[in-house]
Amino acid sequence: MDPVTISALSKGGSGTVQGLGSLMVGGSMAFRTYQDYVHPERNISYIVEGKRETFQERMQMESQIFQRERDADNYQHQIDLECKRMEFQEHMEYKRMQFQLRLQERQEELQKGLAEMNNRNNRMIAEYQALAMRETQVLISRMNAMNLLQNNMVLDALKSFPLNISPIVLLQNRPHSLKSLLRLSEKDDNKKLTKYELEELRNEIETYEKNPEPLSIFIAPLQMDSRFQYHRELSTKVWELTFHTLEGIITRNYNPSSERPVMFYPTAWNEKVTSGMHASETLHFFLKDMPCVVLEPRFDGKNFHIAFSAWNIGYTSSEHEREEYTIPLDIDLIVAETIYNRSKKAIKVMDYLDECSLPDEDLRILRAKYRLLSNNVKIYDALKIQEHVENGTLDELEAFGLLSMFKMDLSQDLIPIASILAAHIGINISMMADTHHLLGTKAAPIFHKCVMNEELFNPILTNKNACEKIATEYENLLYGLRDAEKQSMPKLAALRDVQAREISLTLNVHNSKEETLEERIRTYARKNMKLNEEDVNLDFNDFFTECVQSITAVDKQWFMAILEEMEKDNKYKKHYKKLDKRLEQL
Repeated sequence: MDPVTISALSKGGSGTVQGLGSLMVGGSMAFRTYQDYVHPERNISYIVEGKRETFQERMQMESQIFQRERDADNYQHQIDLECKRMEFQEHMEYKRMQFQLRLQERQEELQKGLAEMNNRNNRMIAEYQALAMRETQVLISRMNAMNLLQNNMVLDALKSFPLNISPIVLLQNRPHSLKSLLRLSEKDDNKKLTKYELEELRNEIETYEKNPEPLSIFIAPLQMDSRFQYHRELSTKVWELTFHTLEGIITRNYNPSSERPVMFYPTAWNEKVTSGMHASETLHFFLKDMPCVVLEPRFDGKNFHIAFSAWNIGYTSSEHEREEYTIPLDIDLIVAETIYNRSKKAIKVMDYLDECSLPDEDLRILRAKYRLLSNNVKIYDALKIQEHVENGTLDELEAFGLLSMFKMDLSQDLIPIASILAAHIGINISMMADTHHLLGTKAAPIFHKCVMNEELFNPILTNKNACEKIATEYENLLYGLRDAEKQSMPKLAALRDVQAREISLTLNVHNSKEETLEERIRTYARKNMKLNEEDVNLDFNDFFTECVQSITAVDKQWFMAILEEMEKDNKYKKHYKKLDKRLEQL
């Protein structure tokens, strides 16, 4: 097309475009008619194609109709579902609102109930707090009252404390406390100790053995009937002399710094406090953890009674034990014999007065003294006091006052009484000290050595009954330990027999049930030493030679005791030398 035509068409607007479209359609149809005329074979395909297109159009139209119907059904179904959903949602919202209202009502009821319960609990708590505060105040008041009462009781007890030394001083001066040793008594017997506890206990025992607890001894003033003629002299001079004698014995044999310490307090008793069970109980109240012995002497004119109060002897118990020991003491007879012996010695001295050149005044005084002494001897011989003693009729002389017939010298004639009292009390103290340290630290008794070293005990050793009683007490103690130690410590158990034998020999008391020295050595060698039975049954000389060669350091302590026995018997002089040489080598 030329530019003019195109311009005209562009200027023609939409009408021109429509005309152009019609022209193109018509051209297309004319072209098809021309093809059908020129190519007739193609007409059939066109027909088939037309039918197919017609069928497809119809199927498309039906499909569209079906789709529209289905869409309409789906739309209607969606509308129904939406309606039902809206109805269900409305119903659920209604139910929710109803549940919310009920829940709110329940919550309000619960809050109201909780508030009431809280108020009730607060009231109860306030009441309980008030009651608890009141009870606490009551308990505090009661505790304060008990503490005040306890303090008053202690202060009151301190007022009647029988010693001049404060109990605080006694307790603070102790070498160590017993709590560490007694703590095991509170443990279960079936509970095993840990390794640390065993090591700690072993260290405490070793420390205790090196520094043992001393036995404290207190003596009360002598109590006696004031009607007795010489009660003042006995309760002062004689008793003071007894104190001094006892103090010397204890210091020499049981020194506080020795292996068996004893603390002796002869003058610690307050003279304003009378002795008796009440005083001992007061001491026990304050000093129950200390090993103590309290002696309370009393004289009734014929017998001298000593009440022994003791606790913690050997640390077996802190219970207060009390016993009484009676010493028959005929003061009239003792003093009469003392006056007689003193007068006879003085007369022998005064027989030489005539040979002395003394002034007449001095001679007159000495002759007067001589007459008094001679009168004492004559009265003693005339009353035949020794015959009355042998016949047991001394009461006849005492009926009219035996001592009133003699001229006494109180500074000399009462001294034997102090010696007798000191001897009896000293033996008892020695036995208690041995018992305490034997049970506490297994320290061997030294009673036999104490008796041998102190001449004061010689009169008692002549009394066979007294020696047998003392030996029996030691045998019961040592044999009891032997039976207890037989399984765990057989060597130490064997030593107990030797210790009991030593004491019996010292007291000249023989027990027929005891083995001889040779039998005991054979028994010990058989049980504790590596000797054949043939060697044990040899002649004693041959056996002893083999035995001495087999002694080790473990057996030394036992054979040291045997050595002391052999030293006292000349029969074993040769054996003593062999054993002594072997023990020196060890």
